[in-house]
Amino acid sequence: MTHWINVCNLSGMLCFALLLACSNDKNETVGNWPNLPVKSNLFYFSSGNIQKANLGTGQISNIGGSGDKPDQSMAVDVSRDGSEIAFIYFGYDSQQGKDIREIRVMDTKGKRLSTIPLPESFNRIKISPDKSKFICQSTTQDISVVFDRQGKMITDMQGARYFAWTPDNRIILTSELGSIFLTDASLTAGSLIKKLSSPVREPDVSPDGQRVAFYNAGNVWSMKLDGSDLKQHTTSSLEVFAPSWSADGKHMSVLWSASQERNHLGSPKVFLIPVQNTPVEVSENSRDAIMLHEKWPDHPDGYTELSSRSQAMLR
Repeated sequence: MTHWINVCNLSGMLCFALLLACSNDKNETVGNWPNLPVKSNLFYFSSGNIQKANLGTGQISNIGGSGDKPDQSMAVDVSRDGSEIAFIYFGYDSQQGKDIREIRVMDTKGKRLSTIPLPESFNRIKISPDKSKFICQSTTQDISVVFDRQGKMITDMQGARYFAWTPDNRIILTSELGSIFLTDASLTAGSLIKKLSSPVREPDVSPDGQRVAFYNAGNVWSMKLDGSDLKQHTTSSLEVFAPSWSADGKHMSVLWSASQERNHLGSPKVFLIPVQNTPVEVSENSRDAIMLHEKWPDHPDGYTELSSRSQAMLR
């Protein structure tokens, strides 16, 4: 067991919602769908299901059947290449009379690829870029644990509640004290790369591995992985959080909302912002930030409000 509180002196460490609608998985373009600067997919958790919105066509689809719906919206991740979805499942086996705790992995069509038993309850999960490992945060202890594809624990990290993988399979860790750490390749040690004056949450590393974006002091910021070139990307009278990089590194999806303590409650909305020419004002009247949920047309079943503790992922 790796005691990170001794190695790194980490301490305590996302989240989301938007209004979108459900439809069948189709490829045709939605009528009057705008020409957005990002054409990739946006994955998110809504109405007890994982959904995918194609930003090139406007089509929205549900992923997974009744047995493949995560119970906690924070416990969902999509691999960087967009091919796999992992989530933490909690259930009860009435025949065996015991709880079920496991990681379930499926492809983007909803086909189950693997089931990995867990020794206890976890929330929040991130898939390594090579898809060989998962890092999860314990719901009962102040630790995050790395598992391999067979469910074997590789290491644990005390005090690490928010994390993100780098393209070379290292891990960025952030703390409530404003500390940002980066592990070595073995995941057994880490070094402090930046210390800010307020909590740092929800890190996401750019696809080229050059920068990490994160929430701090009410807005989204980024910096190089050596801690240099700190940049503020958003300004707002409300909080902007949960950044996710586009594949080309030129845009991010972010969430915008009033917040309540740590949980960013209050029906957040999803925006697409450019990375250059920052900071960008995020608001309903913004010139540069695109409010994505208003771009989808009306559907028969109306709009669906996502969990305020969910997350939007560009893949």
